[in-house]
Amino acid sequence: HYPYVADYRIGGMKCANCAENVTRAFDSVKDTWATVDLSDGIAHVRSKRPLDEDAYRDAVKEAGYRFLRG
Repeated sequence: HYPYVADYRIGGMKCANCAENVTRAFDSVKDTWATVDLSDGIAHVRSKRPLDEDAYRDAVKEAGYRFLRG
């Protein structure tokens, strides 16, 4: 159901609440489902639409974290 997949490195996460905030930031982008691995600082992103890195970057930045790509 989510044919588009990518991993993105996220900076600034220090705790489980940070990881949850980043997850919610990604999930706020339409048709996106994300899980975040705090220990690796990686967001695993799946989307029903082609990946929109600009939207992801904006959402993560607005949540207070750094979108560092893969």
